[in-house]
This record gives sequence, structure tokens and C-alpha cells, in this order.
Amino acid sequence: MSLDRLVRNLGVLEALAGEGIPVSAPVPTVSGALVAEVDGGVWCLFPWAAGSHLRGVDLSLSQAASLGTHLGRLHEGLGRACGSGLLPVVAETVASVVAAPERAVEKSERLSGLLEDKGAGAAFDTAAAAAQESCLRGSRESFPVWHRCKCFPGWGVAIRGDRGS
Repeated sequence: MSLDRLVRNLGVLEALAGEGIPVSAPVPTVSGALVAEVDGGVWCLFPWAAGSHLRGVDLSLSQAASLGTHLGRLHEGLGRACGSGLLPVVAETVASVVAAPERAVEKSERLSGLLEDKGAGAAFDTAAAAAQESCLRGSRESFPVWHRCKCFPGWGVAIRGDRGS
């Protein structure tokens, strides 16, 4: 990574932390710089972040909701960083290859079947499978409206990358 990009990225972290977004912000040098150049090397320092890794499947529903809130705040903060010139502006649309609706349904059913066959799945898996089945029932012929299906109170299915309405 170039020094310019490193300094830019550290500046973004500093700005996000300044907004109260829980990121690991760099520790400035005594002169206020976010990087220190010593003997031809470039250094930055971050505070120790205590804790341990928690797998996503081990999150409670309230922890998952909290994580979603933090991710939303992070995305909004990154958007402000783009607007203020700290980051380059991202194109309005991004082209990507997306599976055909029928193929997505087949894969979802196959993976759900594998979990069911193993007798595996935590309470979240069971609730998600039931919600998915509820959304899919009667909607298979009208795939474009899946994203508006209300599986959980206040949330739509994010088939198209949106939160729903």
C-alpha cells in the first residue's frame, strides 16, 4: 500500500472515530501525524482492542441487531467521508453477475435441505428457515416482489441489497 493511501485510510478511521463510530483509530505521533517514518520504514500505532472473536452464528438476535446498527453507522460515516473528500466517491451503480432467480431458489432449497438432513441448526437457523419459507410460499411466480416480503417486523428481505420498506 502506498504511503498516500495509508495516510488517507488512517485519516478516515480517525474521522469515523471522531463521529463516535466504534473503529480502531490510529494513535497520532507526538507531532500529530498518523504515521511515523523511521529509518526508511513507515509505522502506525493502534490501541490494543481487548476482546475475543465471536462467530456470527453465535450472536444472539439482539447482538446481531446491534451489529447491524453499527454496520449501518459505519456505512453512513464512510458516505460522509466520500462527501468530504477523504475518500473517492463510489459510482452510483456497480455491475455484478447475479444468479438467476430460479438458480438462487434451487441453491437455497438445497442448502436448507442439507441442514435439515443433518438435524443441524440453531434457533436462529430455524427462525430464518421458517421466515424464508413464509416469504417464498406463494411468491415463487413473482420473484421481483420478494424483496418487499415482510419476514420480520420492520424488515424486508434484502434480495436486492436494500433494507426493504
